[in-house]
Parts: sequence; C-alpha cells; structure tokens
Amino acid sequence: MKRLIQKVVLVFRLGMLNVVRVVVYRLQLRFGFAELKKIAATAEGVGAIFGLSDSGPVPTARNTAWDGGGRLFGWKHITLSGVEAPDWFRDYFTEGHLKSPDRGWWLIPDFEPGSVDIKRIWELSRWEWMIAFAQSCRHGDKVALDKLHGWCSSWFANNPPYQGPNWKCGQEASIRVMRLAVSAIILRQIEQPPGSLNAILQIHLERIYPTMGYAIAQQNNHGTSEAAALYIGGTWLRWLGSTEGEKYLIEGRRWLNERAKSLILKDGTFSQYSTNYHRLMLETYSLCEVWGRQLGDQPLDGASLSRLRQATLWLWSLCDELTGQVPNLGANDGAHLLPLTDANFRDFRPSCHLAFALFFEASPVQHDLSDQHIAWLAVNCGGDLTRSKSSFHWPDGGFLGLRMGHTLALLSYPQFRFRPSQSDLLHLDLWINGTNLLRDAGTYSYNTDPKTYSYFSGVKAHNTIEFDGHDQMPRLGRFLFGVWPSARNLVFSSAENSATGEVCYQDYCGATHHRKIVLLADRLRVTDTLSGFKHSANLRWHLAQRGWVLSHGQCQSDLAIIELQTTASKSEIALVTLDESLFYQHKDSIPVLECRVSEPCQITTEIVFG
Repeated sequence: MKRLIQKVVLVFRLGMLNVVRVVVYRLQLRFGFAELKKIAATAEGVGAIFGLSDSGPVPTARNTAWDGGGRLFGWKHITLSGVEAPDWFRDYFTEGHLKSPDRGWWLIPDFEPGSVDIKRIWELSRWEWMIAFAQSCRHGDKVALDKLHGWCSSWFANNPPYQGPNWKCGQEASIRVMRLAVSAIILRQIEQPPGSLNAILQIHLERIYPTMGYAIAQQNNHGTSEAAALYIGGTWLRWLGSTEGEKYLIEGRRWLNERAKSLILKDGTFSQYSTNYHRLMLETYSLCEVWGRQLGDQPLDGASLSRLRQATLWLWSLCDELTGQVPNLGANDGAHLLPLTDANFRDFRPSCHLAFALFFEASPVQHDLSDQHIAWLAVNCGGDLTRSKSSFHWPDGGFLGLRMGHTLALLSYPQFRFRPSQSDLLHLDLWINGTNLLRDAGTYSYNTDPKTYSYFSGVKAHNTIEFDGHDQMPRLGRFLFGVWPSARNLVFSSAENSATGEVCYQDYCGATHHRKIVLLADRLRVTDTLSGFKHSANLRWHLAQRGWVLSHGQCQSDLAIIELQTTASKSEIALVTLDESLFYQHKDSIPVLECRVSEPCQITTEIVFG
C-alpha cells in the first residue's frame, strides 16, 4: 500500500497530462491502432547527397576520429577497414549482434533480456561519421565523399524505413536529421535540388512527427531534439520546394519555444539536472539558431532567447577554463551533438563558445579549438566578453556554488520541479585549479546489471550521506525515484575572503541531513549533522586519483590533506576503492574515503589545499 501511495503521488508530481500522453502512446502500440505504425516509405535509390566543396577558407582543426576507424560515446575507438561500411547491428563493445534487427521498430523493447544494449547499436547510427566525412570533403578529399555516400547507402539498405532498432526512438531519427544539416552547413551545400536529400528528410520527419506527444511527456532532451529536427527538416523541405515542409516547420518552431520556456528554469537549470544533457540541449538550440540564420528564418522568440542566455551562463559557470571540464552531475548517456574537432568529449568550452557567440554575440572563451568549432558553422564570435566568475545560488534548480579564485565548491540540494535521475541529494563537488578533488561517480550505462546500475544512480556514487543502507528516495522504476524531498534552512553568503552555504532535508524514512560548507582561500570545511536514522550513516568522499594515504583519521596526498572528526562515540574511517565513470560504457576505480557512524552526531571534514 505504501508503494502504491508513493506511485500515486509521483503521478501528480510528473504532471497528469504527461502521464496521460505516455499511457495513450503505449496503449496505441500495444493494441495496434496507432497511426505511427501505418506510415510506410521506401529508401531505394538513395544516392549522392553532397559534392566536393571549395567555397571559402577551411578551418584547419576537424574531427579526425573517423580517419581509418571510428569513435563511440566520445572515447571508444573501433577499427574499420577501408571504405567499407560498418555492421550497423554489431555491438563493438562485446562483439555481440542484435537479435532480429528486421522487426518493426514498435516490436523492439527498450531493454530486451539476453540482447545487447540498444544504445550501443544506436551510436553508429547517430551519423557522427557523416560530420567527419563532410569536413574531409571540404578539404577536397574525394575518397571521403565516396565513403559518405557509400555508408549512407549501406545504412538505408540495412535500415529500411521504420524497420529495426534504429527507427525505434524519435530522438535517434532527430539526431540524424541534425547531423545531416550540420554536414550541409560544413559543405556550404544547403541549397541542394530535391532528390535523395528530400527523400531522406521526409522519411525521418514522418517518423518523428506522430510521436511528438510522447517526446514532450518525457520533460527532457527528447522534446527539444525532436522539435529541433522538425524545425530544421521543415525549413529545409520548404526551401527545397516541398509542400510538406510548412507542417513540420510550424510544429517544430512551436515546441522549440514551448520547451525552452518550460524546461529551462529562470536560473538557467535544465530539467534533467545534468551537465552533459544540459550541453546537448544547448547545442541543439545553438544549431537551430545557426540554421535559422542560414535560411533567413527566426526559430526562437524573445522569451526563449532569454532562457537560453541564462542556460549558457549556467554551463559556463561550471566550466573549468583550463581544461573545459565540468562536474560530472546527473545522468550522462555519452551524447555530444556537435563534435567538430578533436576536443576531448569532456571539454565543454567549444559548446559554451558557440552558445555565447549566438546568444550574446560575444564570448569569454579563450581557446583555439573553440574558435575552429564555430568557424565550421560559419558563426562569428563578435568580440570578447568580460565576465568574471564568482559564487552563485541557483534557487530554481537547487545549486549553491562557492568560489574562491580557481577553487569551486558546488553543492546540489533537492528543489525538484522535474524528476531526478540520481539519488544525489546534498552531493558536493570540489574543484581546485582544474583538478576535480571531490567528484561524482557518473552514470556508466542505462542497461547493465542491477547492482551496477543501482550503484551509479544511487547514493553510494555521490559525496553525501547514506542512511541505513538505502537510497535517499525510493526507487519506483529504472529511471524513477519517488517521494522527492524539499530543502529547508537554506543559507548562502559570499564575501571577499570566504563563502558559506548550508541546507537541510529529511528523507522518506525520517532521517535528516544538514550540511554546511565554508570555503576559504586555502581550505574547505564541511559540517554534516545527522539524525533520525535507525542503524547507521555513511559519509563518502569520492577522490581524485592522487596516491592518498590514510593515517589516524587524516587522508593525505600531494593535492590536499583531509581530516575527519566526529562527535559520535565510535566511528569507522576507511579508504576504499569504488567505481567511477567519466564516459558512457567506461569505468575506472577511484579511492573513496568513508566515515561510518551508528548514532546521531556531527561529522566535520576539513580539506586543506593551500
């Protein structure tokens, strides 16, 4: 009964209209009367799309990951022979193969027991290779042009419209549309005559259009990506003379603006509380703005642009200027829409630079690859933007950022308007001169064994308190937590020589965690006050790999000294090893400092790094 009540409450928190959209969509698929199952098309004769181009100067830096091989999820390099297209249904991580890839997309479950992870199949079919080949074509490489057309023909021969895993998700079709558009921008060949290009666009948009309601119900990147594809594809079809273009254009522009104002909060936080999904959203809107300028159209209204400016500032505030890295917050599926150079997957400077150039017409980013990045899209930076970084409070998203020079302490707290994907309440990230000393363990995979999945999405993977061996919120589904708590007793102050933040929450079992952080020029002090639990409370600090040594409650490396003190009569302090994932499907081991207590108390952590 308790779990049923939790689910009922969650329905109202998610929004009744969104729940109805999902239920209707699933009933349509289950009982076979969905219009989207009736659409049909043929891709026979898909031929040349682009040609070689020598129009204007060419940026020197490009995406070289597909020169003689390939790259998956921003890190996994695969070997491919010559110009031959890859096996579109091969799992290049396990060498497995997807079962029955010729089924109608609606017959393929999201998570099929005994089969490979569908996301590992999707990755090649997101067409990153098309962008890389287009860049080589722009440099005059005819072999790359032949490769682009050969792989495209192979893809459609093996993925006939609406059959198989690569048509299952409207967002996957949307990413292909957007990367087709990026390739056209790179080659300066948007104005192509109707033909293969026209047919490819029409096939994809007919898949995306009927399921927009389901995408909107997700309250995440699905809605923004699919709206973007409809807008880009619709304007393109209209430009190519198709009467169908206007329908897609109107729908795409409507949802682009509605999603910007609904999913981007006033302080710039995106609905998924994730740095990587925030980048994906920002790149999506940036591409729409670039595309609109190319075709003399305006995709975004004033209110949407205002939210996007704030979203740009949000991401830049977290971006380390020396490395381009950001805290590993929230879920991360390895998505990166615009990999236009060999900048590291975790380097967010190019994406920030593009967004600043578009939405502020100036940028604070000083980085050569970022300049090359926007040059491929024919975007002019517009000038330097002087913007110093300081402490901040984002009350809509639930983030406190304390900054002293090149040190950032970021505390997240529960302020949920949208569903949380990880049990990370009061998680604390600490960055010192570009090094992520206290870190989030990441995501790893959406489709792995239950123990691994529960770890990465659960409280154990975060720098916070675990009470009585359970997560901070009850898990009601693979991507659903229930009983979202609210923060209280919030304090934030910032002065020249110090910054302070504190906040408190109570979990669904009655345990209370109050955390206070004080940042000075040479140290961070964290005071955790714990009560209301039954058996035990465990504090964890996930640490950078720097040769830590634990002795008499003090943990030391060349980076910092960490000292733990507690008011409990007895405590257990240990240095253990747990997993961390910086990239989707990749994990390493890192040191984790733990302090376990069995009675209400205070735990004080002093980190000296000066």
